[in-house]
Amino acid sequence: MIIKGKAKDLLEDSLNNALLAVEIYNKPKLEGRLKSYIIHMNIAWTKALHAYFHRTMGEKYFYKDKKGKYLRIDDEKKAWELKTCIDKYKNLPIGVAENLKFFIGLRNKIEHTYLDCTDLEIKTFGECQALLYNYENFIIKQFGYNYAINTSLPFSLQFSELRKDNAYISSKNLLSKEMVKINEYIDKYRSNISDEIYNTQEYSIKLVQIPVVSNASKNDLAIQFVNWEKLDEKEKEEVNKLTTIIKNKTIFRNVINCDRLMPGQATKLIKKSVTSYNQNINTALVYIFSIKPSKKIESDKDPFDTNTKYCYYDQTHDDYQYTNEWVEFVISLFNNNKISIPKVNELYRNRKKIDISEYE
Repeated sequence: MIIKGKAKDLLEDSLNNALLAVEIYNKPKLEGRLKSYIIHMNIAWTKALHAYFHRTMGEKYFYKDKKGKYLRIDDEKKAWELKTCIDKYKNLPIGVAENLKFFIGLRNKIEHTYLDCTDLEIKTFGECQALLYNYENFIIKQFGYNYAINTSLPFSLQFSELRKDNAYISSKNLLSKEMVKINEYIDKYRSNISDEIYNTQEYSIKLVQIPVVSNASKNDLAIQFVNWEKLDEKEKEEVNKLTTIIKNKTIFRNVINCDRLMPGQATKLIKKSVTSYNQNINTALVYIFSIKPSKKIESDKDPFDTNTKYCYYDQTHDDYQYTNEWVEFVISLFNNNKISIPKVNELYRNRKKIDISEYE
């Protein structure tokens, strides 16, 4: 496939950013490599989608005002950002789309921080690898094998152990409080997508490294990849046995929506003990204590930015669900006269917030 003009320029810019992202990520001990990888891969994906749109529909991937004039920033036409590109491109597999949205949110969380993200590199390796694989597949599908970059990328050498000396652990402890919100974002995002999507290779690559010590030909490749989808059930069972042997801990993922309550359900349970309680009071309390973003007042906030002790965002249904702890907290709040309904209404009316820790 021959790509010309602006589309070619966009594609080449995209490829250069992808190569730079991988080069940075694979440099040992380079500080900020995860942050740089995410930023450059976001740019690479955005430019690749712009190249596709330019080739297929011309310059329709720019924002216009109500009068049909192009919106401009510093005299340059404002192009669709990555989130809009994902929404406009209708054929992305859901696992690919969720992987990209995960990194859009993560970029917003860490772009302007100065945190040591070494732990996050380990925690998000599967998503990082999938981000790159998905990009490669998109490039080949839309622009042909001539633009594939996998022949340019060596495999990154890995040490057998993850080293943490006392100085490193101490520095991480100092940063731990600052990392809480980022880790919460990752955990909440993962918990709010279905197991079916989470387990796809498009969302997160799961790799197991097994040294081969016998029956290997001298002509064999040092690294071989097995396509999970092409394995039969017996072969999958054997691989699962190996991963079970290798694991040094068991990771449990919460059942989606288990023991969570819709707003009406939570209000109904609270009303049994606080007779004057209603949905409006619930909405006011949630805002006052910053339990979740208010759609009407704080529509620009990340919907996942909730107090997970009391509330979770359900991405599938685009709504919020409450925990039993929220019901218990509110009942205790009023029964112990820590706050009154007139006070709640006054605070909400004046858009005042208070620290929930003082009432827990």
